[in-house]
Amino acid sequence: MVILTLFFAFSAILKRTHKNDAEICIVNGFPFHYEMFGYIIEYCVHRNIPLDIYTETKNNYGWLTFYENNVCSLITFYPISEYNPNNSYRRVILTTDDDPVIKDEWITEKIITIDHNEDLRRPQIKYHISTRWFESRPTTDYILPAFRLITLEDKQKFSRPAVICLGGNTELSIIKFKKLFSNFETTEFWFVDRKAEPEKFREYPNIHCVKQMDTTEMLDLCKKSHWMFISDEKKTHMKRSMSAAIMLGFSCLCRILMPAEMNVNYKYKSVQEYTDTIVLDSVDFSKINTELIEIQAHKFRIFDKYLL
Repeated sequence: MVILTLFFAFSAILKRTHKNDAEICIVNGFPFHYEMFGYIIEYCVHRNIPLDIYTETKNNYGWLTFYENNVCSLITFYPISEYNPNNSYRRVILTTDDDPVIKDEWITEKIITIDHNEDLRRPQIKYHISTRWFESRPTTDYILPAFRLITLEDKQKFSRPAVICLGGNTELSIIKFKKLFSNFETTEFWFVDRKAEPEKFREYPNIHCVKQMDTTEMLDLCKKSHWMFISDEKKTHMKRSMSAAIMLGFSCLCRILMPAEMNVNYKYKSVQEYTDTIVLDSVDFSKINTELIEIQAHKFRIFDKYLL
């Protein structure tokens, strides 16, 4: 079993003053994809690898503050405007393959891209790591971008029976949502989305709808809740892409409520599959924890291949 560094304990690890002399950097030119930093940061801290991060800062809703408050001195953040393509980094990781900041003429063999879509959108880049297994590209290495945010002991102690719905997973109609959950009236739900419309759910006392929740608050909510809901509304998530709620579910040891059709490709063992109805029952957090350990071990094997 791989002994993993806990993300929330980064600030207590490797506290020292040094010149960062990083050989690896992350580049993120979009005003989103901030959740993608965590699993790379976790790997670099575990392997004692200094890491520089160049990123856009708009619409981060507290992600950057969360990282800066919870990582050690190995990690240094810079505005995206300071990225220089003529740098001396050994590896440059793009958080997505369609990042417009990286021009085609800047592409060299040191660039690695994280692919969110089954289409090969930047074939001129030599190294690709996908966020999931894609049937159309079965030999491409992939890593679920999960990173540990809570221990099994704390999850068992502090978690409550609530269902979290993040981003696009909140967009199905309330009529369909009510029919989907057999115990809807007695279940606590949290809808969190930057485009949320809380006024639509005022008549439902068991639905808490929040627009633009701070990242630290959102992650604390996930850590203290039993389930993470994945909708079947966005059909591209079945095979072509993925919902970030899946990686956050595993990161926070939530039991993921996933459409059965979606798990045909994922083949996760700890999720609860559904077709027409969801019946919420007791959650075995130890089973989720075991699968997260397996996901993490796979991550270290793949990143070792490209980053060591």
